[in-house]
Amino acid sequence: MEIYIDVLFLVNVFMDTLILWITSVLDRRKVKLIRIAAGGTAGAFIYCFFVVFAVRGVLSNALCGIISVGISILIVFKPQKAKIFFRTFAFSVLASFIVGGAFIAAFNFIDVYGIISAGIGAFSFKLMAVLTAVFYTVVKLIGGVIVSSVTKRRDFCTAKLYLNGRWVEFTVLMDTGNFLSEDSLGRKIVIAEFRAVRDILSAETQLLYLKKASPEKIRDLIKNDEELSRFFLVPFSSLGTESGSLTAYKLDYAEFFGIEKTTIKNAVVAVYNGNLSGSGSFSGIINPCILEG
Repeated sequence: MEIYIDVLFLVNVFMDTLILWITSVLDRRKVKLIRIAAGGTAGAFIYCFFVVFAVRGVLSNALCGIISVGISILIVFKPQKAKIFFRTFAFSVLASFIVGGAFIAAFNFIDVYGIISAGIGAFSFKLMAVLTAVFYTVVKLIGGVIVSSVTKRRDFCTAKLYLNGRWVEFTVLMDTGNFLSEDSLGRKIVIAEFRAVRDILSAETQLLYLKKASPEKIRDLIKNDEELSRFFLVPFSSLGTESGSLTAYKLDYAEFFGIEKTTIKNAVVAVYNGNLSGSGSFSGIINPCILEG
């Protein structure tokens, strides 16, 4: 069977872009459509390259699929850590099943494989446009239901914190029972495990946390002037800290990716030098009221 690479490329651009967009919905990530399209195009190009030059076979096809998806994820979502990459990859696999199940019937109905063999002249761009519009509308309407029922996240979102030109990204639990939502100056508080935010701190400050120094001792021993100017203590005893306080830093700003993206410029991070989640499913806690403006 002859395969027209132009049609194969266009079909894969369409499918990969759609899968990446659904992945962003499932993972509650706000990403520009142009970057999603760029990732879909790159993934399609890599797949077609393997089809033309690679050895045929089931394992070869699976490998080129994994590679193309992985590179697309790096382009679109720019995961900072391996854990975030693999989580996003898992959502992309789930999105692939969703898209695949929805389009199997349509592809069989329009004989897409025959179209690929016949060439681009036999391809119906109008039908592709209609299918895209229908699928986009359905996912937009039931996206929240998909996130709630499939991911079973209670109320989780992704936080991205910025400090001194550095940033970290991790999952936070939105807990209405957390009453530490603002400090005395009205700044929004994000409680985060040290291991989740260590990369935005200087090496000397990280060492103090690794040595399990008390909040007061950390305050007295911080040598980085920029960090010291942002440092303060938050009175808090519910987490069982000996001194009843947490170390905190004024952030440049914070971003939260749920169904919608929220940016908070007046934010601080309170560092908890322990584990907030026994299962490791989240590394931070916020009260959802801080996202309401």
